[in-house]
Amino acid sequence: MVDIGVYEYGSLVNPPTSTPIPFPTAVPVVVVGDGDVNGDGTVDFKDVVSISGKWLAMLTDSNDQYRDGKINSLDLAVVMQKIGMVLPTAIPTATIRPTQTPTLVPTAVPTASPTGAPSVTPKPTTAATPTVPIPTATPIPSGSVITVAVTGDINPSGNTSVTSASGKNAASIIAANPNIFINVGDWQYSYGTCTAFLSGYDRLWGSLNPKTYGTAGPTHDWDATNSNGQQYQQYLSGTCPGQTSKPVAGEFDPRNPYSFNIGKWHFVQLSSGCWRYSTTCSGSGETSWLATDLANAVSTGHPYIVAFWHEPYWSSSTSTHPSPTTAEKPWIDLLYQYRAKMIFNGHQHGYERFLPQNNSGISDVNGIQEIIVGTGGIGFYPWSNKVTNSAVQQTGTYGWVKLTLRDDGSYDWQFVPTSGGTFTDSGTRPATSP
Repeated sequence: MVDIGVYEYGSLVNPPTSTPIPFPTAVPVVVVGDGDVNGDGTVDFKDVVSISGKWLAMLTDSNDQYRDGKINSLDLAVVMQKIGMVLPTAIPTATIRPTQTPTLVPTAVPTASPTGAPSVTPKPTTAATPTVPIPTATPIPSGSVITVAVTGDINPSGNTSVTSASGKNAASIIAANPNIFINVGDWQYSYGTCTAFLSGYDRLWGSLNPKTYGTAGPTHDWDATNSNGQQYQQYLSGTCPGQTSKPVAGEFDPRNPYSFNIGKWHFVQLSSGCWRYSTTCSGSGETSWLATDLANAVSTGHPYIVAFWHEPYWSSSTSTHPSPTTAEKPWIDLLYQYRAKMIFNGHQHGYERFLPQNNSGISDVNGIQEIIVGTGGIGFYPWSNKVTNSAVQQTGTYGWVKLTLRDDGSYDWQFVPTSGGTFTDSGTRPATSP
């Protein structure tokens, strides 16, 4: 598997270590850039000279002529072909990357996992329909399983104790060594600044970053002006001053949706804060993106869908959060239409599992199973009621959910207790036609 790094806002923040491909036997090949590196409107030897000196430079759209997220001999090859020089057989077919802009949606590229590397769906702006093809997922052997850890509402301000609830949760997940970790939001309290992250969450959870796919919680991770969200974004991209931990595998910007595939499973993250902070981003724009994303996932062989965001649509009440976020109904409609398997949320500072249900909240054996896992370490909000289809709820035991996903669409879930109590919850959902 070629290391293609993490592509963020037109620059490589996690540079690859692959060696440039040599030029053996020469034959013409198809490449994708326009060859005009220096932007003077002409493709000539000045462009050869320009790009030759930039193989180790910062990635930009003008330098990355091959559009593969790296600076190497392939970019030079584009220019050489444009001026009539013959090129080698060693150059593979490229996937064209979307144009990156500093204020809209970047493309998140994950690192490889032990049993099957995820492939990330390129994202358009939340107000537009995606036009970039979804990359083919890296296959995993038939019968193999994917293990996923899920929790959220995690680290108290200034906490670095390995014996704290947050610390024990982190140690338990690290020891379990899942393929990926899904953080369902509110990573670091009270606000996700670089200082708070590096003096708290990072010391306990930072080693999980390369396999972390997260979502942002409104208020604690980002706010209406996205002021603290900018530092949240810095931490996730590995660029806080003094940060030594690696970037996360998922999206950096808290406003952006994204998705990725592992085997036949399709994972999709949505930003629930866009319903709350409509001047910063668009919840309805995400709905349009989601419709195209799910259609592409199913049509390309990834029919088993797991979605996650912070604020739940289905939820019993707590004294702090008395009602669910009903604005998310269009997402529920689409997820049910495409027969999503599961939704994970946080926000409620407790654990609640729902029976599978349809988009109208009626029990349905082929419906969506939602699990709220706000048991990462910050504390608990006692449940004040129990709504229809709520199967299990608890506060008092910190922990995380372990998912075991199979390539026939069946899965197991298990709540793994780590401190505060001994509550557990587990079950199996058999395979059904997608």
